Amino acid sequence: MVLAFAIATTAAFAGGSALLEQGLLPPVPALLEGNRSNPQTSLTDNDRVALYLVRSTLMTLDDANRTGNYSVLRQLASPSFQQANSAGQLADAFAAQRARLDLSVAALAQPHWDQPPAIGPDRLLRLVGDYIVETERLRFALAFEATAGAWRLFEIHVGLEAAAPQRLQAAGLR
Repeated sequence: MVLAFAIATTAAFAGGSALLEQGLLPPVPALLEGNRSNPQTSLTDNDRVALYLVRSTLMTLDDANRTGNYSVLRQLASPSFQQANSAGQLADAFAAQRARLDLSVAALAQPHWDQPPAIGPDRLLRLVGDYIVETERLRFALAFEATAGAWRLFEIHVGLEAAAPQRLQAAGLR
Protein backbone atom coordinates (compact mmCIF):
# COMPACT_ATOMS: atom_id res chain seq x y z
CA MET A 1 0.00 0.00 0.00
CA VAL A 2 1.26 3.46 -0.81
CA LEU A 3 -0.39 6.45 0.79
CA ALA A 4 1.16 9.75 -0.12
CA PHE A 5 0.35 13.37 0.26
CA ALA A 6 2.20 16.56 -0.55
CA ILE A 7 1.68 20.25 0.02
CA ALA A 8 4.14 22.65 -1.54
CA THR A 9 4.39 26.40 -1.75
CA THR A 10 6.23 28.58 -4.18
CA ALA A 11 5.01 32.07 -3.37
CA ALA A 12 7.41 34.75 -2.15
CA PHE A 13 7.25 35.71 1.52
CA ALA A 14 7.70 38.75 3.69
CA GLY A 15 7.12 39.56 7.33
CA GLY A 16 8.28 38.75 10.84
CA SER A 17 7.52 36.18 13.48
CA ALA A 18 5.92 36.83 16.83
CA LEU A 19 6.32 33.11 17.51
CA LEU A 20 10.12 33.40 17.55
CA GLU A 21 9.95 36.41 19.85
CA GLN A 22 7.75 34.40 22.21
CA GLY A 23 10.29 31.56 22.16
CA LEU A 24 7.85 29.15 20.46
CA LEU A 25 10.13 28.20 17.56
CA PRO A 26 13.76 27.06 17.61
CA PRO A 27 16.30 29.56 16.29
CA VAL A 28 17.93 29.10 12.91
CA PRO A 29 21.33 27.51 13.54
CA ALA A 30 24.25 29.53 12.28
CA LEU A 31 25.53 26.58 10.28
CA LEU A 32 23.94 23.28 9.33
CA GLU A 33 26.79 21.78 7.36
CA GLY A 34 30.11 20.02 7.81
CA ASN A 35 30.83 16.88 9.80
CA ARG A 36 27.68 15.45 11.29
CA SER A 37 27.58 13.16 14.26
CA ASN A 38 25.73 9.86 14.17
CA PRO A 39 22.26 10.77 15.51
CA GLN A 40 22.01 7.36 17.16
CA THR A 41 25.04 8.02 19.37
CA SER A 42 25.15 11.73 20.10
CA LEU A 43 23.23 14.80 19.04
CA THR A 44 24.73 18.11 18.00
CA ASP A 45 22.71 21.31 18.30
CA ASN A 46 21.90 21.02 14.58
CA ASP A 47 20.71 17.42 15.06
CA ARG A 48 18.48 18.56 17.91
CA VAL A 49 16.96 21.32 15.78
CA ALA A 50 16.34 18.88 12.90
CA LEU A 51 14.81 16.30 15.25
CA TYR A 52 12.63 18.96 16.87
CA LEU A 53 11.42 20.23 13.49
CA VAL A 54 10.50 16.75 12.24
CA ARG A 55 8.79 15.72 15.47
CA SER A 56 6.90 18.95 16.04
CA THR A 57 5.76 19.17 12.41
CA LEU A 58 4.55 15.57 12.25
CA MET A 59 2.87 15.82 15.66
CA THR A 60 1.13 19.05 14.62
CA LEU A 61 -0.02 17.31 11.43
CA ASP A 62 -1.18 14.33 13.51
CA ASP A 63 -3.21 16.64 15.77
CA ALA A 64 -4.68 18.34 12.71
CA ASN A 65 -5.57 14.98 11.16
CA ARG A 66 -7.24 13.80 14.38
CA THR A 67 -9.26 16.98 14.87
CA GLY A 68 -9.82 18.03 11.26
CA ASN A 69 -8.56 21.50 12.24
CA TYR A 70 -5.49 22.60 10.26
CA SER A 71 -5.36 26.17 11.57
CA VAL A 72 -2.39 25.60 13.89
CA LEU A 73 -0.37 23.75 11.24
CA ARG A 74 -1.01 26.62 8.83
CA GLN A 75 -0.27 29.32 11.43
CA LEU A 76 3.09 27.78 12.37
CA ALA A 77 4.15 27.52 8.72
CA SER A 78 6.00 30.12 6.68
CA PRO A 79 4.14 33.13 5.31
CA SER A 80 4.42 31.73 1.78
CA PHE A 81 2.86 28.42 2.91
CA GLN A 82 0.07 30.35 4.64
CA GLN A 83 -0.54 32.42 1.52
CA ALA A 84 -0.78 29.32 -0.67
CA ASN A 85 -2.87 27.15 1.70
CA SER A 86 -5.98 27.98 3.72
CA ALA A 87 -6.90 25.76 6.68
CA GLY A 88 -9.83 24.50 4.61
CA GLN A 89 -7.59 23.60 1.68
CA LEU A 90 -5.29 21.69 4.04
CA ALA A 91 -8.26 19.85 5.55
CA ASP A 92 -9.44 18.87 2.07
CA ALA A 93 -5.95 17.80 1.00
CA PHE A 94 -5.39 15.59 4.07
CA ALA A 95 -8.96 14.18 4.21
CA ALA A 96 -8.05 10.89 2.53
CA GLN A 97 -5.27 10.07 4.98
CA ARG A 98 -6.92 11.45 8.10
CA ALA A 99 -8.22 8.10 9.37
CA ARG A 100 -5.41 5.91 8.00
CA LEU A 101 -2.18 7.64 8.95
CA ASP A 102 -1.01 7.58 12.57
CA LEU A 103 1.97 9.89 12.99
CA SER A 104 2.45 9.31 16.72
CA VAL A 105 5.61 7.26 16.05
CA ALA A 106 7.36 10.59 15.44
CA ALA A 107 6.93 11.54 19.10
CA LEU A 108 9.12 8.74 20.42
CA ALA A 109 11.20 7.14 17.69
CA GLN A 110 14.40 8.38 16.11
CA PRO A 111 13.96 9.04 12.38
CA HIS A 112 16.22 7.43 9.82
CA TRP A 113 17.66 10.17 7.60
CA ASP A 114 17.80 9.41 3.86
CA GLN A 115 20.27 12.26 3.61
CA PRO A 116 21.81 14.48 6.27
CA PRO A 117 19.72 17.56 7.04
CA ALA A 118 21.08 20.32 4.86
CA ILE A 119 20.41 23.79 3.55
CA GLY A 120 20.16 23.71 -0.23
CA PRO A 121 21.00 26.36 -2.81
CA ASP A 122 17.38 27.52 -2.50
CA ARG A 123 18.20 28.36 1.17
CA LEU A 124 15.62 25.84 2.39
CA LEU A 125 16.44 23.39 5.16
CA ARG A 126 15.52 19.94 3.84
CA LEU A 127 14.75 17.02 6.16
CA VAL A 128 14.14 13.71 4.38
CA GLY A 129 13.75 10.32 5.98
CA ASP A 130 11.42 7.76 7.47
CA TYR A 131 10.16 5.96 10.53
CA ILE A 132 9.47 2.22 10.55
CA VAL A 133 5.92 1.47 11.70
CA GLU A 134 5.41 -2.30 12.00
CA THR A 135 5.93 -3.47 8.40
CA GLU A 136 5.57 -0.05 6.80
CA ARG A 137 7.66 3.06 6.40
CA LEU A 138 6.31 6.45 7.29
CA ARG A 139 8.20 8.58 4.75
CA PHE A 140 8.61 12.32 5.13
CA ALA A 141 10.23 15.09 3.16
CA LEU A 142 9.99 18.47 4.84
CA ALA A 143 11.39 21.83 3.82
CA PHE A 144 11.69 24.84 6.09
CA GLU A 145 12.52 28.43 5.26
CA ALA A 146 14.22 30.86 7.60
CA THR A 147 11.72 33.54 8.55
CA ALA A 148 12.58 36.17 11.17
CA GLY A 149 15.27 33.92 12.65
CA ALA A 150 13.18 30.74 12.86
CA TRP A 151 12.69 27.68 10.68
CA ARG A 152 9.09 27.59 9.46
CA LEU A 153 7.41 24.93 7.35
CA PHE A 154 7.57 25.62 3.63
CA GLU A 155 6.80 22.20 2.12
CA ILE A 156 5.51 18.88 3.43
CA HIS A 157 5.39 15.42 1.87
CA VAL A 158 4.18 12.52 4.01
CA GLY A 159 3.43 8.97 2.92
CA LEU A 160 3.16 5.38 4.04
CA GLU A 161 4.65 2.49 2.06
CA ALA A 162 5.75 -1.08 2.59
CA ALA A 163 9.16 -1.26 4.25
CA ALA A 164 11.98 -3.09 2.52
CA PRO A 165 13.07 -6.27 4.38
CA GLN A 166 16.53 -4.80 5.11
CA ARG A 167 14.94 -1.70 6.76
CA LEU A 168 12.72 -3.97 8.88
CA GLN A 169 15.78 -5.97 9.95
CA ALA A 170 17.73 -2.78 10.72
CA ALA A 171 14.82 -1.59 12.85
CA GLY A 172 14.78 -4.95 14.72
CA LEU A 173 11.39 -5.98 13.34
CA ARG A 174 12.48 -9.13 11.46
